[in-house]
Amino acid sequence: MDIFQKRFNKFKNSILKKDYSLFIIQKKENIFYLTGFWGEDGASMLILGENKSYLLVHFIYHKVAKQEIDNPDIELIEYQTDRIKSFSKIIKNLDVKNIALEDTGLSYQDYVKIKEVMDHKEIGLNIKSGLVEKQRLIKDEFELENLEQACRFSDMVYDSLLELRPGFFYNLTETLLYLEMEKRIYEYGGHRKSFDFIVANNQASALPHYNAQNKLIKPGIILLDYGVEYNHYHADITRTFFVDMKKENKFKKIYDIVLQAQSLAIKNCRPGIKGSQLDKIARDFISSAGYGPNFGHGLGHGVGLEIHEGPMVGRNSNDILKEGMVLTIEPGIYLEGLGGVRIEDTVLIEKNGCRLLTNCSKAYKNLTG
Repeated sequence: MDIFQKRFNKFKNSILKKDYSLFIIQKKENIFYLTGFWGEDGASMLILGENKSYLLVHFIYHKVAKQEIDNPDIELIEYQTDRIKSFSKIIKNLDVKNIALEDTGLSYQDYVKIKEVMDHKEIGLNIKSGLVEKQRLIKDEFELENLEQACRFSDMVYDSLLELRPGFFYNLTETLLYLEMEKRIYEYGGHRKSFDFIVANNQASALPHYNAQNKLIKPGIILLDYGVEYNHYHADITRTFFVDMKKENKFKKIYDIVLQAQSLAIKNCRPGIKGSQLDKIARDFISSAGYGPNFGHGLGHGVGLEIHEGPMVGRNSNDILKEGMVLTIEPGIYLEGLGGVRIEDTVLIEKNGCRLLTNCSKAYKNLTG
């Protein structure tokens, strides 16, 4: 059976046992996960029914959806202007009393229109959160193949940069280095970037989220937070390296602290540990080194069809890590006005621990010559 149909059947069998007859999905990642169809503009609607389901797609995507969906239980319906009107026509002939609607991918405008239809037909409407995402937490073999490929391409980008001399970087601005990295994604076989990269030089590396600027790169710190997307699956990786950095600089010590904190977290990343517990292991180590206030964000997050998804790994996370989850581990230390270091890998939770999916070098690198 097609992998998408397996997921579809599993979700349908679990969700429609509840007190409603239909489940409406509009989030493009969730529609892809269950059907194999990706509608970039998010204007599709999957109506999941116990016996028959419907996928409403705009005219511009109809032929693509027809090619990508191989599930006899899904009827494909084309609309040109008003999908809510098409939705109303479908349920008109169905004997339904309660409908569930996922809250993600739902605009307030759509909610109002759908509720008007439900009220007119005296059908109960239930707003539900995170139901498809809960199934998506555990990656299947198809997902892992694509995630691993995305991570391999990400490794290739960084490895290729370490082969260069400092003079290469001095001829670039942060934005041009960004474009150089993106170009290499396509050269190596990746489909596109996972998100807007962070390319930060020197003081800018102290900003955990930063937009590359049109300023020339100078000797010192280069922090790269980036990832490759492959078949809609994302990699997420951060590497910090140095060019012509003075040997007596304090950032060599900071780099070692961050790397040790990450290594401790990776060593303890396993099924059964709570997200907050794993975060605490890395945070306590950084605090013991005197830099606790300089690590202000969570240790990590899930990665898959979205660059940020469950599980969460932070101080307040109650998520329990399970075999088959994919997430990041990314401690950092940031000194305002001076610079920062972050080291991030994407990992897979396995039976007795975790396995790195990103494997490019994490050794301290100070490019000279």
